[in-house]
Amino acid sequence: MGAPSGTVTFLFTDIEGSTRLWEEFPDAMSDALIRHDSLLHDVIARHNGHVFKTMGDAFSAAFSTAGEAAAAAVDAQKGLGAEQWPTDCPIRVRMALHTGTPQWRDDDYFGPSLNRVARLLSTAHGGQIVLSQASASLLSAISEFALRDLGRHRLKDLPQPELVFQLVHPDLPQDFPPLKSLTLTTNNLPHQLTSFIGRDKEIEVVKSLIASSRLVTLTGGGGSGKTRLAVRVALELLDRFTDGVWLIELAALTDDSWVPQAVASALGLREEHGNSLLETLTEHLRARTMLLILDNCEHLISACADLTAALLQRVQHLRVLATSREPLGVPGETPWKVPVLSVPGSINALKSGGTPAAVSENESVRLFVDRAAALTHGFTLNESNARSIAQICRRLDGIPLAIELAAGRTRFLSIDQIEKRLDDRFRLLTGGARTAMPHHQTLRAAIDWSYDLLSDEERRVFRTVSVFVGGFTLEAAETLCSRQDVDADVLDLLWRLIDKSLVSMEEAGGNSRYRLLETVREYACEKQREAGEEAPARESHLEYFIRYAETAEPLISGPEQLIWLERLESDHDNFRAALDWCKSHPNVGELGVRLAASLSRFWQIHGDLTEGRRYLRELMASVAEPKVTHVWASAYGGVAKLAWSQTDNAAAREGYEKSLSIWRQLGERTRVASSLSSLGLVVAEQGEYDRALELLEESVAIRRELGDKGGAALAIGNLGLVSIYKGEYDRAMDLYKQCLAQFRVLGDEDRAAAALSNLGEISARLEDYDKASQYYDESLAIFRQIGDKDCTAAVLNHMGEVALHRGGLESARSLCMQSLQICRDLDAGWGLAEVPARLGDIARAEGKFEEARSFYEAGLQHAWKIGERRLGAPSLEGLASLAIRQGHAERAARLFGAAEALRESLKWPMRPPDRKEYSHSVEATGNSLGPGAFVSEWSAGREMTSDEVLQFALN
Repeated sequence: MGAPSGTVTFLFTDIEGSTRLWEEFPDAMSDALIRHDSLLHDVIARHNGHVFKTMGDAFSAAFSTAGEAAAAAVDAQKGLGAEQWPTDCPIRVRMALHTGTPQWRDDDYFGPSLNRVARLLSTAHGGQIVLSQASASLLSAISEFALRDLGRHRLKDLPQPELVFQLVHPDLPQDFPPLKSLTLTTNNLPHQLTSFIGRDKEIEVVKSLIASSRLVTLTGGGGSGKTRLAVRVALELLDRFTDGVWLIELAALTDDSWVPQAVASALGLREEHGNSLLETLTEHLRARTMLLILDNCEHLISACADLTAALLQRVQHLRVLATSREPLGVPGETPWKVPVLSVPGSINALKSGGTPAAVSENESVRLFVDRAAALTHGFTLNESNARSIAQICRRLDGIPLAIELAAGRTRFLSIDQIEKRLDDRFRLLTGGARTAMPHHQTLRAAIDWSYDLLSDEERRVFRTVSVFVGGFTLEAAETLCSRQDVDADVLDLLWRLIDKSLVSMEEAGGNSRYRLLETVREYACEKQREAGEEAPARESHLEYFIRYAETAEPLISGPEQLIWLERLESDHDNFRAALDWCKSHPNVGELGVRLAASLSRFWQIHGDLTEGRRYLRELMASVAEPKVTHVWASAYGGVAKLAWSQTDNAAAREGYEKSLSIWRQLGERTRVASSLSSLGLVVAEQGEYDRALELLEESVAIRRELGDKGGAALAIGNLGLVSIYKGEYDRAMDLYKQCLAQFRVLGDEDRAAAALSNLGEISARLEDYDKASQYYDESLAIFRQIGDKDCTAAVLNHMGEVALHRGGLESARSLCMQSLQICRDLDAGWGLAEVPARLGDIARAEGKFEEARSFYEAGLQHAWKIGERRLGAPSLEGLASLAIRQGHAERAARLFGAAEALRESLKWPMRPPDRKEYSHSVEATGNSLGPGAFVSEWSAGREMTSDEVLQFALN
């Protein structure tokens, strides 16, 4: 039978004590379980039930009516009772029924109804059938079923007590021990007034730790949910501790001597005459199996550690679960840091995928929505607020307290207003529950509580490292702290801050990085400003990252390219913070220009072209007057380099001309020669070939005067590139062969590989694919040997193109996928725009049209994202060719027109090997539409703006 919907009655079952039976009688249990499973399957099917899940010996079944579910439970118990189980392995099954309206997703039920029936089952005994009030009310009118009222019981994690009934039948046992509910268990755990959200993995981890360690300490910052997690775990473990679970709340205590008294009071003990309180506690606990929860130990850490150590030494079956902002430091302790709640991904991911279904997968979002719905009638997660809620949870770092406080503001503010006010989060996030501890009533108070417990040295380091954004290394922290007159061991102080849950550490690529949660960092920044330390710390931060960027600049084009790109990306937010500081403080604007100039190559490889140009432009404008210095020449060159990558040849030309002028004034002949080469190529792309040749020939002459044979060969290669632009392929071939020979004489493997790649490109344009393959193979081997990942990816992409033209689709796909993977590893902007277009061509040739569309759209979007729109032309043409193949001629004509206008505006002609298929597709489009309609759609495509082109192509 299929899964019933609407109002459903659930039957859950499992074998009582199955873990013990498996341990003691594995062979007998194996046979018994086969009989058990067969019997339950048959009975449930006979009563029109649907088994939707089995886990080990547990069954979960759904029925359309409560009567059928109850009848199945009775027949199952009768059948199980009639079985002749082995004497040493009796099978006794407990069962529970509950009726509700579940939700259905991914072929499974979920929602509160499932939680309730699972909790009911945990209270029952083997052979017993228990029911919720919802199921009992439906059965009360059916005469064949008798019900026994077992009273109201508190169930794990359910806010309201449940009226529980037992299904009674004359052929079944009727007398059982009291239910194993919270109502009848020895404990003082608080009744939770709000639901517990998420943390499923964390609960299982902590339960496992408690099973293996007698002292587990949950650590974490203020408001991270340590107490709620500890209580929830304790509820799960109630049946393991026969003498109870006891919570001792310490937050309100102010004196170490009160800690033993707090434990005694929770256990109902008084100090006995002639005995110390420790002796009284020891005597009471000695023969008991018990779990004590010491909550909020951090401000009484020594007293908590001493008492815990003493009790654990004296009481064999005692276990302690502590919560603290730092470990207790007791021998045998297992500290475990409570993670923040899961949060939505990056800002870009939110923009593209911030749907309710997507963001609701995150625990932080579910907590926000749950608390907001409890306070604001009718509040729901929907299309209009999903992105903003996701952004709120992300900016609040998934800290439960911060999210609950933000949700409380929905009574007075819209979601958009809350998001906008997060820049002043410490004012916004106030007004927690009046019954909460004072240090949990506002976000600031939660962090104040930790800050006040720090030593002066710890506070100084905490304030200093707040200047880092997105994390930092030990070396960076030591450098800045030394300039802030911190004399102590910075590593030791950092570890103390980690222990106190104010700093976290993570391993990345074998290296340790440290970071502050953004909320904690904002607090530390405030303390830094109050102490008058912000300006010197920011200036030290800036100087450190200038040296870092200048060190990395030549290395990101060498054999350790990937390593250095990853390092720079790890500190990308630090670079941004330093540059933003320079923008807002003109007195350090010159230093900002220096830093931005050093990062231009990183931005170019990384595809952050628009960002890099913006920083350079704004920082250079902030300085009163440009200077004739190396910094300014490099800065103009960086502007030109990034503009050229975006095919903004006018800006590139202007930048290189200014850079060249400064190098000439400084008499830097080598730099002059380099600028002449770059400027010559830009001029060539503008179609001024004679002027380009003049510039490049001057570059060759200077290199030869300086005796720079490698530089001269490089300039000769650039002359070859101009010949390619002009379509003079034979001359281009001769020039590249000249520079290749020179590089080989010099042993310059990197440049020899580049020359070989260009020879492959020329051969491919001449459609001599055998020769092209030979050149590319040799080039690839060298780039791989020297470790140049970026160029390796480029050559693999070219080889994939050759394989495609030769009809080797499988080989073409493999080569291009290798290229794409490297580009993803490097986050190489050019590759993430260009390679998907080639993969789209391959998929289209294979007849995989939807896959082709996905590749083309990915390439087009990335080309627009990084501002290098010329790389989007092949994707536009691919989408057009795909459209005509699928019968959408009007769309094809418009896309072809848009692509042609794009190429014309950027002076970026199509390569000869691609033109044959292009011409065929355009001709097919014209034949399908007729001349008039074709010209109309083509013209409409040419007239579209850049944004309109992207929107039309992606629709």
